[in-house]
Amino acid sequence: MILYPVFVRHRIKIAFSLKALSIGLCVSALILIPYYFLFGESEGKITLYAILFQLIGIALPEEFFFRGFLQDSMGKTIKAVIFVSLLFSIAHLPKAIFSHEWISLLSFFPSLVMGWLYMKTNNILPGTIFHFLANVVQSIVTIQ
Repeated sequence: MILYPVFVRHRIKIAFSLKALSIGLCVSALILIPYYFLFGESEGKITLYAILFQLIGIALPEEFFFRGFLQDSMGKTIKAVIFVSLLFSIAHLPKAIFSHEWISLLSFFPSLVMGWLYMKTNNILPGTIFHFLANVVQSIVTIQ
């Protein structure tokens, strides 16, 4: 998945800037803090390895492919955001089926946020930050 854009020589837009970092953190705080306090309770600890894996092994490669390649190839439209979010949700379907983690079917909604962030900033960093923090919050929260 992550290597395909490399083979077709698609340039992924990621810029490490204070603005991109701030946008990612602010949107994450606005959405994830209320989610944490309204819909869940802490399940316990999460290891440093799990946190690093959420960033390097999940959030960054998925944003690289879904936003940096697919959405970028489709253009800066809300239709592209919706279509790529649908594909993102379908990609999470096996996790729901085989691991019985049905919450992963709701990945469409955070994907809309990540797609919107990419559409507005033309940078995968804000969406990657949101994706990473959403995964970490989901890892420590039990839906009641």
